[in-house]
Amino acid sequence: MALPCITAEPRTDGRVVTGLSGALGRRTWAVVGAVALTGMLLTPEMSARAAGPAAPDSGYVGKGTLVVRGPLPGTTTPIDVGAHVDFEQRGPLFRLDIIDVSLPGAGSVGDALATQLFPPGGATVVIDYAAKRYTLWSNRTRKYYATTLGASASASPAPSATAVPAPNPFGFERSLRTLAALNVSLSLAGHGTVDGHPATGLNYQFTRTTAGGDHTDAHGTIQFADDLDGVPVQLTASFSNKYVPGLALRADATQLAKQIPAETDFQVPTGFMRAASIADVIGRTLPH
Repeated sequence: MALPCITAEPRTDGRVVTGLSGALGRRTWAVVGAVALTGMLLTPEMSARAAGPAAPDSGYVGKGTLVVRGPLPGTTTPIDVGAHVDFEQRGPLFRLDIIDVSLPGAGSVGDALATQLFPPGGATVVIDYAAKRYTLWSNRTRKYYATTLGASASASPAPSATAVPAPNPFGFERSLRTLAALNVSLSLAGHGTVDGHPATGLNYQFTRTTAGGDHTDAHGTIQFADDLDGVPVQLTASFSNKYVPGLALRADATQLAKQIPAETDFQVPTGFMRAASIADVIGRTLPH
């Protein structure tokens, strides 16, 4: 999947520094995160590991492409946002580095919008499924923002990979008390070759309605690489809720290898300052 205007800058540790020079508003960030989390949480291996201690007995590293189509903030006009990404997994820890977001087909208008909304630099997201936290940091601003998954946004100390107590197997019932309707379904999508890997596909559907009438829908397909012990090699997703009327996402792994990355890859770099908001990390006042 070819994406225009992709560049990369060298990292001081010899890896690739990720630059984020495209246009993503606050809503796009929130929905991209929600769709990505939906896909990862539906991965059987990841879900199992999230229930126990952070044992680094599995891992992978890779590179890929990500394309998102959704409405511009405050409008119903669709826009395509594309990016190259690097990603790593170690037990219940997942890291995503976003490399130079672009607006395919938008020409000079897209370039101007990208420059206005998002500065060049770096953006990394780390998800700790065991601790139910995510952390975002930027190499350009040298700031980070961390919060608990599903909780109200607030700044918090940098996370570390620590063992957590075994959860109550019926603890999910608490999240059902405020719902009026819930449907979760899985079905086999078949077998084939995806991005060069023999793969098994899984269709998923998740719909939820709160007692207050707020409706969320997420559905799509995950392709698991049979030759890499089920590591996801492709994700397609559609997502909608009261904030975003509709968003589609496709992620493909263009390079993928079984390898346990260093634990330090999932820790906030030394010397970074805690930020009060995502906008402080990115270095721009993002549109609502």
